[in-house]
Amino acid sequence: LPVVTPSDSGTVFDVVLKNAGGTVTSSNATMTVLPVQTGNVAFYQSAVRGEAGLAAYFTVDGDTGTKLSNIVDGAHNGTFEGNAAFDGRTNRAFGVRALRLKGDGDVQVPNNPAYEFGNGTGTIEALVYLDRSPSTANQTIVSMAVDPAAAYYIIQTSADGTALVYNNVALAQ
Repeated sequence: LPVVTPSDSGTVFDVVLKNAGGTVTSSNATMTVLPVQTGNVAFYQSAVRGEAGLAAYFTVDGDTGTKLSNIVDGAHNGTFEGNAAFDGRTNRAFGVRALRLKGDGDVQVPNNPAYEFGNGTGTIEALVYLDRSPSTANQTIVSMAVDPAAAYYIIQTSADGTALVYNNVALAQ
């Protein structure tokens, strides 16, 4: 489901799998939707927007389709690639929704010199729900690259979903 609300709580689902060998139906699963803590979200978003050097902020809330809006600079919005999608699970977001990137999709954001931290300092903040990847390789959350083959720095999750990994080519790590 792309978006759920508390009124969806109690909805019952099952899955039917069918092939030449027969049909199997799963047990029922009841969905529970937790309400967003709007006071906490408003405080957090206000604090982020108050940062003097803020170059980009992708809240995800309110976005639809395949666009990820940069509320600081609309010229550098993100575009979904592959199977990137919105995730409506409110317990995996600090807001109303989140992104789902499970090794088979990404969000491409046009280059902006402000993202390169030319003075050597900067901060990237992301709220990440770690999960096991279907791949055996580390999965990229954020990278700064001149092209897809040459990254300056990369923040990734380990394939088993238990750790964050940072690589920086300038530091030869």
